Amino acid sequence: MGVLATVVKTETGDYEEIVQTVEAHYGENKFCDQFAPSGEDAPPLKDDLVALMEVEGTGNMASVGVLAKSQGAKPGEKIIYGRDGNGNVTSKIYLHNDGSISIETEKPISFDGEKITIQGGGSAAARVDDTVEVEIPAQTVVVAVSGGSGAPAVGTMNVMPIKLQGKITSGSKTVEIG
Repeated sequence: MGVLATVVKTETGDYEEIVQTVEAHYGENKFCDQFAPSGEDAPPLKDDLVALMEVEGTGNMASVGVLAKSQGAKPGEKIIYGRDGNGNVTSKIYLHNDGSISIETEKPISFDGEKITIQGGGSAAARVDDTVEVEIPAQTVVVAVSGGSGAPAVGTMNVMPIKLQGKITSGSKTVEIG
């Protein structure tokens, strides 16, 4: 038998499980462990509507789901979203049915890991204060000028590539690399 209930409070139990205090009937609170897909940690907010299922033979109830409010996903898509204490959506990860992924937030996005590879990797990223080497190809800059005293100025082009070393002195204000 299933019952709908309103979340009164969500806590972490003695074994790190998510425990909800819910009101199933006016003035009647129940304590329920939350069951969710493997690897998912998503405690509901106060006043969320949850579905409870009876745990056969125990007299206990288990919370098995929260009433979902659409964020615009189409068939075959998935949106994972975070909410503040008032229930306002604060961030979204949108898995589109065309294979693309969108991340929406007004806060910084962090990727923490030993190495981050984008589009298969291969080229290294550079940061402010990194040492860089720049190569100017042969025959692209004037390295000496001769002439004068009425004679036309003649420029001599670089015969060999010119290699210069320096440091990156500025970078993006919105992308940071550790």
